[in-house]
Amino acid sequence: MSNFNTKRFIQTLKWSAMATKKEIATIAGCMFFLYMVPFIMSVISTQGEPDIVADASIENATLVCTFFFGVYTMISGCWIMNNMKTKEQRITFKMLPASDLEKFIVRVLYITVVWMLIGVVAFCLADFCRMLICFISGSHGTYSTIPDVLNMWFGPADTHSMRMTAWGLDFIAGVMAVNAWAFWAHSFYVLGGAFFRRRQFILTSCAHFALGILSLIIISYIPLSAKEGLKFVNTIAYVYTAVAIMVGLLNWWLTYRLFKRSQVINNKWINL
Repeated sequence: MSNFNTKRFIQTLKWSAMATKKEIATIAGCMFFLYMVPFIMSVISTQGEPDIVADASIENATLVCTFFFGVYTMISGCWIMNNMKTKEQRITFKMLPASDLEKFIVRVLYITVVWMLIGVVAFCLADFCRMLICFISGSHGTYSTIPDVLNMWFGPADTHSMRMTAWGLDFIAGVMAVNAWAFWAHSFYVLGGAFFRRRQFILTSCAHFALGILSLIIISYIPLSAKEGLKFVNTIAYVYTAVAIMVGLLNWWLTYRLFKRSQVINNKWINL
């Protein structure tokens, strides 16, 4: 069997779509209700208030939803092997007429592209319901927040660069560092999802928190004053970007190795 075949890959993709329909619906429902919480709170808390107050409340609710979406996409990697929780599921997945690479790519597409689309669609539905509630109740806010979200993510560079210049950080260096961290964090949760067999999210988050504390301790021992640190902040950002990308790629490679080595009968807590 060749390592990658387009026809086999498409068949595996179709099988995955059919097998994950209920899970996709569950995730979409959970994200929809999660988005609705800040939206409903913003509508209730601004009843009878001036329009400017209502606009500010809706903007804050949109920021909260954006934060939810960011965390949601970051931790999605923990579900990379969620389709092999039971012995029967592992046998079924292992017996599919496809190579390990094809199965792995299908799962990667699921936890990245599919999960992102679920989050976007759930937000659009929640935003529509918020507008409907505002229209029925006669409240201010019968406009969509989607343009604000798009401007937040893809707005002009001048809008975002002002937040970084206060630290002496160039816009390009800052954007690269933030995106590199997001890439590393997602790959870390993917690796945790492939390594741990149970409680993947909790155990990976604990490891993430421990690494964060360790990093802060190491940084505290670097003999640089705040003034000296600002001089090298852009250099540090570029070095961090390169390191984070390399470690992120290493995490993805290790994930694939773990995915290939996973058997029908594994350790109770880890997929080895």
